[in-house]
Parts: sequence; C-alpha cells; structure tokens
Amino acid sequence: MKNQLRFANPGLAGTDHQTCARIGAASCALVLAFTGITWRLACLHIDQHQRASTIADQMRQVHQVLPAQRGSIRDRNDELLAHDRAFFDLYADRFQLAEVHPIIRRLAAIHGVEASAIRKGRSDGQIIEEYHRHVAAVLSPVLEMPLEPVLALIESPKPETILRKDITDDRVDDWRKLIEKNEITGIHLRASVKRAYPAKDRLTHVLGDVTFANEGNWGVEAMMDADLRGTDGEQWIERDNKGRELPAYRGKVVEPRHGSDVHLTIDMHLQDEIEHVLEQQCEIYHPRKAVIVLTDPNTGSVLAMASRPHYEREEKTGMWRNLAISDPYEPGSTFKIVTLCAALDLGKVSLDTEIFCNNGLWEDSALKLKVRDDESFATLRVEDVFAHSSNIGTFKIARNVGSDDFLAYAWRLGFGQNTGIGLKGEKPGYLNSENWTGSTFSRMAMGYEVSVTPIQLAMAVGAIANGGVLLKPRIVDRVVSADGTDVRSLPPVPKHQICKARTTELVKKAMIRVVTHGTGRLAAIDGIEVAGKTGTSQRYDEKLHHYEEGHYITSFAGFAPANEPKLACVVMMDDPKADRHELYGGKVAAPIFAEVVRGALDHLAVGFERPVKVRLADKGGSRP
Repeated sequence: MKNQLRFANPGLAGTDHQTCARIGAASCALVLAFTGITWRLACLHIDQHQRASTIADQMRQVHQVLPAQRGSIRDRNDELLAHDRAFFDLYADRFQLAEVHPIIRRLAAIHGVEASAIRKGRSDGQIIEEYHRHVAAVLSPVLEMPLEPVLALIESPKPETILRKDITDDRVDDWRKLIEKNEITGIHLRASVKRAYPAKDRLTHVLGDVTFANEGNWGVEAMMDADLRGTDGEQWIERDNKGRELPAYRGKVVEPRHGSDVHLTIDMHLQDEIEHVLEQQCEIYHPRKAVIVLTDPNTGSVLAMASRPHYEREEKTGMWRNLAISDPYEPGSTFKIVTLCAALDLGKVSLDTEIFCNNGLWEDSALKLKVRDDESFATLRVEDVFAHSSNIGTFKIARNVGSDDFLAYAWRLGFGQNTGIGLKGEKPGYLNSENWTGSTFSRMAMGYEVSVTPIQLAMAVGAIANGGVLLKPRIVDRVVSADGTDVRSLPPVPKHQICKARTTELVKKAMIRVVTHGTGRLAAIDGIEVAGKTGTSQRYDEKLHHYEEGHYITSFAGFAPANEPKLACVVMMDDPKADRHELYGGKVAAPIFAEVVRGALDHLAVGFERPVKVRLADKGGSRP
C-alpha cells in the first residue's frame, strides 16, 4: 500500500526536482550579482575613490569669483567722472523651470491646496505648462511685453534666457519682492558691474572707455588701467542636492582688492566752459576739426581739453581720437616762436634790431624762392616783425640763426616728439630734418613743412610763460587706494630748459606786443595783460598732396596774465567757413582764446582764493 502511494503520482517528483533546480539557479544568480556589486563597490571605494570624490565635489561645490570694483576717476575738485555701477540682469533658468516637484509645491501654495490636489488627474507636462503661464502672467506687465512673447522666453531651450538687462540697484528690491510674493522659481537676478560716466558726452576723449570685460580700452581708462582695475577675489560654496547653499561648508574666502581712484588735473568747470564755447563756435564756423587746450604753464597740468568732432558716449558713435594729441597740423605763424626764441637766445638779434621786409615780396633767383607778406612792410624792428607776423622778416631772422640751430631749438621746444602725456594715440608731429629743398628753410620758419599737435604747442608756449622749462603735460594728479590709506602723487615732470630765462622774458614781451599792436588784438582781455601769437596756414590735403585754395587752419596760442602766468591756451580751427578776409588766426581763433581765458581766470581766482581783480586794482585796472 505504501509503495502504491509513493509512486501513485510519478510526475510530482519530477516537478519538485525542477523547482529545486530553479531555486538553486536563482540563488547562484543572486550570489553572483551580489558578488559583482560587492566587487564594484570595492573598486569604487578603494581603486576609484579619489576620482569619484572629485566628481562628487564638482557637482556640489561651486567656485565663485568675487569681482573687484574698478576705481573711480575724479577731477581735481573730486567731482566724479567715471565709476563702476551695479546693474542686474533678470534671467530664466530652463532647468529649474522644468523641475516638477518644486513647481507642484509652488502651485499648491498659489492655490492654497495640498500638493496631492495639484497632482490629481494631470501629467507633469500639464503642471509645468500651467506654472509657466502663471510666471508669464506675473512678469508680462512689469516687462511691458505681451504674455505670449514672455512665455516664449520662459520656455526657450537655452539654459539661460535674459528677460531684462541693466536693472538698476534701486529697483532690485521691487523685483525680488515680486518674485517672492508670486511663488516664482527659476527666475533670478544676477548682479553685474558696468562703467558709468556722469559727465556723459563731456571729456570723452580724455576719459576714454572700457571693454566689455571692464578693462581700459583708451584714454585715461587705458593709461591708468593697472591702478584702476584691482584684483578679483574668490570663494568656494557647497550646495545640497536641491541646489541650496550649505553655509557650514563654505570654503575660504579671498576678498577682492578694489581698484584705486584716479584724480585728474582736469577742472570740470573749465571743461564744461570750453566745450560750451567750442560747440558755439562750431555752429558759427562749421570747421572740419576744432580743438581747445587749457593748461597751467607752471606745472604742465592739463586743466581742460576738448575737440570736435568728438565721441558720443551714449550712442557709441563719433570720433574717438583725441585730436589735441593725435592729429598734427601745419601751425603757420604760431611756429615763429621757434625762430624768435633761437635768435634771441643765441644773441643773433635783439628786439630792437631792424629788419628790412622788402615791402611785401622777397625773391632769390638762384634758389628760385619767393617769400610774401600779406601786408607791405619796409623796415621793422624784430619785435614788430613778430607782432605783425612778417614772413620775410622771420625768414631773414631764421637765416641768422642757421638751419642746425633752428632745428635744435625746435626740438628743445618739444616739436617732432611725443610730449609724454601718456594717453593712447599721441603723435609726435613732423620736424623736417633731412629732406630739405631750396625752399624748406623759409617755409619751416613760417610754420610750413612741419606739423605739430595742439598739446605740443601748449607745452611750448607754457615753457616761455614759466621761464624756460619744458614740462611733460600732466593729466593725472594723484592715485588714491580704495580704502584711502595710500596716496601716490604724480608731481610735475620737467624735461629740460629750452633757453635762458632772460630770453623767455624777451619772447614774452614780443608776444604781448602781438596782442597790443599786432595781429592778435582780438585776444585782448580788459584789465589782463595777454601774451600770444596768431597762426594761419593754408590747408594741405593729405590724399591729393596739394594745398587747398581758400581753405585754412587758424590758431592762437598764448598765456595770461603775462606778468604772472596762470593759464596757457591753444585754440585751433581747421577749415572754418567764413569770408576770405576773415580767415586768419587773429580773426577766428583769437576771440575764442579771449573768451575761454577770461572765464577761466574768473573761475581760478575764486578757486585759488587769490582774486585777480584785487591784484589788478593796484594798477588801476579792472575787469568786467
């Protein structure tokens, strides 16, 4: 009976055997799997621990650059001319705007329901779409854009999409409150720094500009970039898996070292004045170019410098070249200070030496040379040759000096070389020392076949005003560290003595006579003794290589008060439009000089607390 029961169902025994086999196989597979996992974990923890840790750190840790603030630029009276200003960009983060779990929590808070209610009956895509429309509806009126374009920006496939640029720091709190109040995630404000110029279109050629990386590109911004730039700081921060910062794990912070402030010699009151005058005169004469340079002859400090056409900073248009240093021109009779200075210093003539001026025309048939005057002069004293700007008399004086000494004095006065002002784009001008023809000497004595820049001429005239010391033009007064503890002054830099001090007094006397009895009468200022020299040259076309009939460059260079010079000024108008008999330096540039210097002396009398009117009252003079 037992045997019958044991073998009554032989198929059951086979099934048990198969089940046992399957269990055994599954057990082996599990053992192998766990063995493989164990081996892999061992590899990761032992062999690849360092690499895995590095990858994990990179995912959690963020390196942040703490940008250094660029130093400010200020004028001599501490008026702010350029500074870094904080701006903010509003941008959308595509990844955060696609994270469904945070979005569900935000929607639940908006509707005042449980998160499960948001989930019920809707797909992830529908939930995200509803949230995007909510964000677009909130931002649309503030961005002043229709809802659909805002929605398109939010749903852009780009990792980041800018919604609004250049939000000022006074509006940032409003944006932050809006984002927080409306349960918005994925929309952020990012700080950025941009260069701001309160003076706008004033002093653009001097200040220059910066690149997109906030580095000096030209002007003072480039010249003083090493001082202005500063050094960025840095810090490491660690975030959790939701992107939140973990303050306890913040790494070492290296604070940025902000750039130093640069204080210029420029006086913005004077700068505004000369730019106003320049704009007025350009409306009258419509020149191709116009320049005014105002300096302190005793220190070489540039007090104001303006030119037209200029650079429109806000529109990013116009001419960026600083014409006062970058565009040499043939100076005409203002260059006659070289001839007079050389002749007097070498003792070749005195101011009373008489020169026959050939009644307006001098010819040398052997050299095939003709020299003309605009007026017919017979015999003039050297002082009057200079005052009436006789070309014939000037050339005869230059011949007494000799070509070698003439060139040497031109070099001493700073022509044919950079002044050392330090601004990008300065040109040395042209001093013809080799390629001479039979007429070269006569033309150079009159200010042709030579080119100068207004800043060169201003420094040369300043050297005569201060007793004979040629100075480097000085545009920066001092550099002050960000915390104000370190002040580095940049004192005046004398280059050399151009001639004997006694000679400069004689040249000064001749320059005074130009204004009192000569071609520069319109440069006179009531109650102030002015010294100067007029200049008129026919305009040379560089492209066509010939002089343009009826087109002239007019200029005036001088200083005041002549007995105690406070200001040196150069005015240059390139191709002014007027009647032919008006196209002279004495008619166009001299009155501009008088207007600029009169206003500047009034301002400086207050600024230095040494009123010019009080000092002049002793002489019985007064100014209006």
